[in-house]
Amino acid sequence: MKHQGKKDWTLDQFEPKLIDNDLKLYPLKIETGKKGEISIYAAENQKTLRSNELLAKMVGESVTQIKRYVRLTNLIPKLLEMVDREELPMGSAVDISYLKEDEQYELLAVMDLEQWIPTISRANRIKRMSQQGKLDMDIWNFLIAFLV
Repeated sequence: MKHQGKKDWTLDQFEPKLIDNDLKLYPLKIETGKKGEISIYAAENQKTLRSNELLAKMVGESVTQIKRYVRLTNLIPKLLEMVDREELPMGSAVDISYLKEDEQYELLAVMDLEQWIPTISRANRIKRMSQQGKLDMDIWNFLIAFLV
């Protein structure tokens, strides 16, 4: 950030840069697909890299982990804060992120009321019920009664 906008006099602007002395970056062509995915083509070998693959290589994480991080952006702010404070496990949070916003608020109310954090298997079950349209007040009441 401190060097932003300054000329890098050590590299010729037409030469590829070296990372870790073996990975070369070449000029890239970026295209957006029908579903909003981004494809990145390296000029040398035309190998396609998805944006999450490129980011995973850049930060040293797996593509799956990058997808989990992106999925967390669908959480309501309070649940996201709980993940940041490591009060809510990442696996549970990813499943909870599939709930509709109002369902997330209802789940948060149950969590606050009962001082309860869903396990990954419980969060997955709640996610499936939501996707099947079965997550209603009766289920929340059952869940509260089950926790007591």
